[in-house]
Amino acid sequence: MLAGLIFDAGGERMIPTHANKKGRRYRYYVTQSLIKRGRPKASDAARRVPAGDVERLVEDRIVSFLKDEGALHDALAESFSEAHEIETLIAAASSLAERWLHLPAAQKRQRLQGLVARITLKPRDLEIRIRSAYLADLLRSGEVIGACQPMALPDEPVLVLTIAARLKRTGMEKKLLIGGANERSGTKADAGLLKLIARAHELQEIFTRGGRPISEMANEAGVSSSYFTRMLRLSFLAPDITRTILHGRQPLELNARKLMANTRAPIDWDEQRAGLGFI
Repeated sequence: MLAGLIFDAGGERMIPTHANKKGRRYRYYVTQSLIKRGRPKASDAARRVPAGDVERLVEDRIVSFLKDEGALHDALAESFSEAHEIETLIAAASSLAERWLHLPAAQKRQRLQGLVARITLKPRDLEIRIRSAYLADLLRSGEVIGACQPMALPDEPVLVLTIAARLKRTGMEKKLLIGGANERSGTKADAGLLKLIARAHELQEIFTRGGRPISEMANEAGVSSSYFTRMLRLSFLAPDITRTILHGRQPLELNARKLMANTRAPIDWDEQRAGLGFI
């Protein structure tokens, strides 16, 4: 889907490839110099990323942008002065965002190949450069507007969308981990993590009533004193950490076992985020 569009941080093109394991096919985008024979040694910026991960990130970010009336207005106002025309284009963008997930793969690819000038995989984020003129034409007509070269011209106006994402090893694979405002959509919350968070806040309710030794409060909850204090600490996680877990957008490697191992997490919220892999 992103062939010809994606580059590593060193400016080298990343090309689609795949591997087969136990009858299952795994797709990747790989820096050319990592796989082409006879080429110089790959740079430190060379990368190999799961194709599905990066494609989903790009699609989600573009759909999010198409739904963002404020960002669209700012982008379109540079080229259009009539308010009613901008409103019409914003409505068209919202309609395209709703239809996007149901488009056939071939149509998605056509639109991406015209809409996207370049995608750069940087160490901590993914940068998507959108062709402003193509976007306006696409919203006007609702159709694919001819073929475009995958490389932006030096003076071609572009919009830059970013996604906070980094590569991190999870098991035997490397995955793109998403953070910040542009997190994965449609993910399912981890049941084990939800139970821990819910239990921690149940115990906090008992604790805030106060006036009794920990042992008595633990007896009321039907747990040991040590378990009570360990779980209670989880109720003091940074609010954004708790919210992210509830929405199923926590780092891929964070599970109930790891969270239980971090019940002595520091009070400082930035230290909590670092220790649990949120930054």
